[in-house]
Amino acid sequence: MKRLIAVWGSSGSGKTTFATSLASTLYSYLRQESRVAVVYSDQNTPAISYLLPRQKKESIHSLGMTLSRPVISKTDVLKNIITVSGRKNFGVLGFIDGENVYTYPSFDTDKVMQFFEQLGDIVDYIVVDCSTDAQNPFTESVLKKSDLIFNVINPDLKSISWSASSRKLLAMNSLHKKAVTVLNHVRNDINLPEDDRLRTEGEDIVMLPYSKAISQKWFEGMLLTGSSDSSYEKAVIESVLMICKSEQESGKGIIPFIFDPEKRAEFEAERYGDAV
Repeated sequence: MKRLIAVWGSSGSGKTTFATSLASTLYSYLRQESRVAVVYSDQNTPAISYLLPRQKKESIHSLGMTLSRPVISKTDVLKNIITVSGRKNFGVLGFIDGENVYTYPSFDTDKVMQFFEQLGDIVDYIVVDCSTDAQNPFTESVLKKSDLIFNVINPDLKSISWSASSRKLLAMNSLHKKAVTVLNHVRNDINLPEDDRLRTEGEDIVMLPYSKAISQKWFEGMLLTGSSDSSYEKAVIESVLMICKSEQESGKGIIPFIFDPEKRAEFEAERYGDAV
């Protein structure tokens, strides 16, 4: 399997938005030379219907169809990848409008891993938008098998409570060493202080600013078209660099130029012009 990246977090923390932005920025940062897939695992609120509201129905396929196969083949996965217009080597998989947990036969962690093994033979990077529920088969599998976990939280009391619980859960399963906290500001009308309990000593943390442009894209169903907010995207790039750093440390790196300062400067100049 290639690189498996989990995006987990408290309810309402902006997991789906961050997972989409992370995959999109990773795709752009690697200059489309690597194949990237985003998997939206939520069956209760299927993401495909609001992320691709204008996609022709005949081109939309459900992840549930793939998971319903007795034995999942590479062909089963390939035919259910939804391609995004104008983005070669970038695809999404998820559940579709009207589906729920009872639409398809139930599946377990073994079936989920079978799916990821086949998908890993097709793409280089898999970003998974996980359910908050740690007992969800997708979440349970991905947290254990991922190369990196982005734990998305907000600077509010609800997230502080969830963060304390999730840290203990990760530590119990020895997963805390590969976890990165993403402090996501999803609202601009409330400015709460960042509680020290959201941090631990020596922990990697990404500060994600509120973005009106991203919020607008969310409401318009245009998140998969990429970010138009340079401040927001630069913060997401820091997350991309953490993925790259973990690759370098593990010896699994695919695109080495991302660590070259000149190449990074060239990329950022292209994206942001004189604003860099």
